[in-house]
Amino acid sequence: LMTSQMLPTTNSAVKEPAGRLLERIASGSDPTQICWSSSELLSRLHEDQISLPTDCVEILMVAMQNIAGPGAIEGAPTWKPPVRGRPLHANRVLGGGPSLAAAFQPFSLEVLEASSSLLLLLHSLLLRKFEDIQLLRQHLLEAESGKPSSFWFFLRILATETGMQGASAFVHCCQVLALVADAQEDVARALRAARVLQIVSDRLLGSLDDSGPESLGPEWLPFATAAVRLTEVLVSVEDSECLRLADPSLYVPAWAHAARPDRVIESVVQSLRRSLIHERGFLVAQALHLSGLEVLRFIATTSRPQAQRMLSMQVPELAVSVLMHEGSHEEVLVRGLQLLNALAPGSPFGGKAIAAAGAADAAVKAAKRYPRSMEVQQESLKILQTCDSLTARLRQLTSR
Repeated sequence: LMTSQMLPTTNSAVKEPAGRLLERIASGSDPTQICWSSSELLSRLHEDQISLPTDCVEILMVAMQNIAGPGAIEGAPTWKPPVRGRPLHANRVLGGGPSLAAAFQPFSLEVLEASSSLLLLLHSLLLRKFEDIQLLRQHLLEAESGKPSSFWFFLRILATETGMQGASAFVHCCQVLALVADAQEDVARALRAARVLQIVSDRLLGSLDDSGPESLGPEWLPFATAAVRLTEVLVSVEDSECLRLADPSLYVPAWAHAARPDRVIESVVQSLRRSLIHERGFLVAQALHLSGLEVLRFIATTSRPQAQRMLSMQVPELAVSVLMHEGSHEEVLVRGLQLLNALAPGSPFGGKAIAAAGAADAAVKAAKRYPRSMEVQQESLKILQTCDSLTARLRQLTSR
């Protein structure tokens, strides 16, 4: 999209100061300038040829506000703002909220291209300085009346369906949000309240349709990996609400009630099935498999009805395929075994389902591959005990 004719010409011997480049980014008025300036700063950052101001991330947040907020390039979403200073996650009902507005006001391809470069620069800066991650977390949690935060920016990128051409902006957006929300209960709750789980799951399901407008072809794997990783962060973060119960294990988060996680499970299962069964083009287990198995395990542990649904969707077969793959390392074996152990008590027929999928043979193979791994040995033993007890009951029934 950003051709060489669109980009400004500069003399390689005289480079523009970093402050000038940041000013161009902060203006948020020209996608071409934002794209070029962000790429130039990122290039210098990787070559260690630049010393950025300490408030660089704050400047980028201003740019994100200018891109998606009032006076934005393509118009800002209109919604009724919350009470001044009130955290976004405290607004339980987002009637006319930012996520609703963002879903119906997508970005153009030019803005997505510029946003992709901006997010890539932001992600690199966040990895260098922990204080900047904290700053962005606080910024995302505040939605002041009359002055929206960069929350709109992230939501509009996630909700813009453009297929292959805008996939990079979605990937970088998911990476930044996953980094910011990792192990942060407040941030994860805010993102779930803004329907990020549903938006990401819908985008992932759309990308699985090879004949649809969201088809990505060879670009699908990084797209799916980023989406499932963000999903893992949002569903697996600890919820302090469970401490209000006498038995915290009985607590079911609001997002996991009834049929709410249906789309999440469907998108993750279909993604794993495509990667593990249909494509089978990997030598070692990938980040997509790790995150996908963890999402399914956590939901199966949290919601028994959803565990039963996973059994009907043949999730045990997916877990066994991971365990039997020669390229599966210790961490993915542990997660696959944990998923099988979480599915077994989810239904009266759970033990039978995992046994029929070949869980016993997979557990034995995993235990032989890593004889010194305590986690692999413990999880394998649980599966073998489940299968052995099932076999013993069948023998009792047949002997009568």
